[in-house]
Amino acid sequence: MEETIDKNIIVNNAILSSHTSNIIQKLEEFSRQCKICGASALHSNYGVISCSPCKMFFKRNAITGQKHFKCLYSGKCDVNINNRRICSSCRLTKCFQNGMQSDLFRSSLTKKIISKRKQNKMSKSMIESSNILQKIQEQKQLQRVSFFD
Repeated sequence: MEETIDKNIIVNNAILSSHTSNIIQKLEEFSRQCKICGASALHSNYGVISCSPCKMFFKRNAITGQKHFKCLYSGKCDVNINNRRICSSCRLTKCFQNGMQSDLFRSSLTKKIISKRKQNKMSKSMIESSNILQKIQEQKQLQRVSFFD
């Protein structure tokens, strides 16, 4: 009798752990969905997990779009992956409602600083490479001179 109770507990634990892993997997899948349209998303953009199309839409329209867009259906459009292009007004509203923040845009000054750093790194590596090549050539010259002596 004691053996059957132990087996049932083990079976129940296995079922419980399988059920728990399914819930965790579904939560992970949900957390990788764009909060705007429901498409698959890999990153958080401007404070919200979102797909690349919604990220770019928000970036292009967050500052001026609210003034220009008007919903034809009283602001009650359902925004999803299939119809996200139909109503820009509701899509942008959903971006803001889900917490996207336009103040997280990189300024053009920040972009310039980043590109300047990249250029500096590249020029440093080119200088280092040319120094290494020069040393190799000097070594070859020394070997030739010592070979002929």
